[in-house]
Amino acid sequence: MSTLKFCPKCGNALEVKDLICEKCGTDLSERKKGRTKEGSSFHTDVEYAGFINRLFAWIIDIGPVLGLSYLILELIIIGFPKITWIQFIIFYNSIPFLIGFMYFWLQEAVLFKGHTLGKWIFRLKTVDEKSLEVTTQKNYAINNLTRGTFFFLLDLSIGLFKNAEDPMKRARYSQNLSKTVVIKLKKT
Repeated sequence: MSTLKFCPKCGNALEVKDLICEKCGTDLSERKKGRTKEGSSFHTDVEYAGFINRLFAWIIDIGPVLGLSYLILELIIIGFPKITWIQFIIFYNSIPFLIGFMYFWLQEAVLFKGHTLGKWIFRLKTVDEKSLEVTTQKNYAINNLTRGTFFFLLDLSIGLFKNAEDPMKRARYSQNLSKTVVIKLKKT
């Protein structure tokens, strides 16, 4: 019997007795662990986080990033009234990047080991795609390069296109580069 809880091809929830996925027809009789198109292993006994939960977690997290970024920008404008437009544009783009990167990276890599405030509220965790454990600080850094900037939309667009049928439900391309996934934690 299969020990799969989700279909490795389409992510459909399965019953213990299912030998074929009712949604896509995948043969499940001998599979306990699957592989993605790139060959990375994914686990069928965990629930990968869906897009909506992750979006709401990001919305909760981006609030403090934007608030602090705009506060710092206002202080710069007040403190330096003769700032040029070029200097302002440089500050306008670099401050949110630095604040966003530090906010997300510090929480996931140092403080909360895979969580941010938003992910904690929605019981989500960013982990290594193979071991499903906390990953390296470097991988968290790669994963969080765009999350506090306007490049987030580009990262998300490319990721959604590239990962359209990814059973690990990765939404951003930077997750592919960092070899991380977001899982939904079980209620205890």
